[in-house]
Amino acid sequence: QCDEQKPSCRKCELRGTSCLYTHKHPLGGADASSTLSSQKSAPNASLPPPILDTSRSTTFTMLDLELVHSWTSTSGPVTFREKPSNSSTFHLTCFEIALQHPFLMHEILSLSALYLAQTKPESVTPYNLASTAHHDLALSLSQPAFATLSPLNADACFAFSMLLIAHLCIPQPTTSNRNSPPLSQICQDSGPMHIQWIKMHRGIRAIRTAASPWLADGAFAQFSPLQDLIETSTLKPLPLLEQQHLDSLANVWVISLHADSVKETLNEALAELRYLASFINTSESDMKHIPAMAWLSSVPEEFVRLVELQVPEAMLILASYAVYLKRIQYMWWCKGAGEALLNVVMGVLGADSKSKWKEYLRWPTREALGQR
Repeated sequence: QCDEQKPSCRKCELRGTSCLYTHKHPLGGADASSTLSSQKSAPNASLPPPILDTSRSTTFTMLDLELVHSWTSTSGPVTFREKPSNSSTFHLTCFEIALQHPFLMHEILSLSALYLAQTKPESVTPYNLASTAHHDLALSLSQPAFATLSPLNADACFAFSMLLIAHLCIPQPTTSNRNSPPLSQICQDSGPMHIQWIKMHRGIRAIRTAASPWLADGAFAQFSPLQDLIETSTLKPLPLLEQQHLDSLANVWVISLHADSVKETLNEALAELRYLASFINTSESDMKHIPAMAWLSSVPEEFVRLVELQVPEAMLILASYAVYLKRIQYMWWCKGAGEALLNVVMGVLGADSKSKWKEYLRWPTREALGQR
């Protein structure tokens, strides 16, 4: 029997045999790690160190497992308004794909952590920290995937973009150093307005368009596209006060000194907003959030530039859009988004009694902020 003496067994030395203890129990003692490290550093070591696939190796904690459980049981279904009876669900399809794409898994865990931060305020700090860490990793790891979009990663990139849209609406913890600012942070300094939030939406749409040939045959082909949702809806006239407000916006730039091209851009953006307003007011679908978020991608590119320049008429349209964000706050990730956007616009235009735009902000402030 081996007496476990170091560097070799005393009984083995007396018998003139090689001690096999360290081979049978390489991690059995306190010196095992030093023995292994010395073997790795030895130039003539017989066993080379293992080769790890660092591109896919990830360490998860018990908190991460809690986030996974939350996603598969609660936060995933409510994020996409899915019914428990559905056999094929978007959130589980996302999770299955994420098992092969770490950047998507990190974004799932980040969004799940934000959900738990809202539902368990007593533990908000660890959840927010976890969300920040996973989201930063997701953004970093996703860049190579989007740069090399292909049939192999198209589904993962599409799922990531869907999660990112939800993520952008949620009030974020201040500990984050991320590239996707929430609504409450899109106007932080006295310079031109930061509209990274809007541009992010448009960039996501461009990615989806590029990947559409592969998505048609991919894992998400079974889910109804946005166009089907809109085309099957019968739109009705808007309530009188809402209709009057939108009509009054159109009159603002009719008498302005803007170039005809600018007026045309404003008219196009307003037309898209009217259509969204009719859909949200009359549709019985519980998926109203889809066209509401899509509006940011449907407006002309020139309109985005006008917002960036803080052109008042464009900002007024954005203020009215905030009302429809308010009306889809049945989605947990959209709570507070409408109010945050409207406060940004009011900060730019001014909402005091001396502001020339106060009349046009009256309806949005009443609907989104409850102010008379």
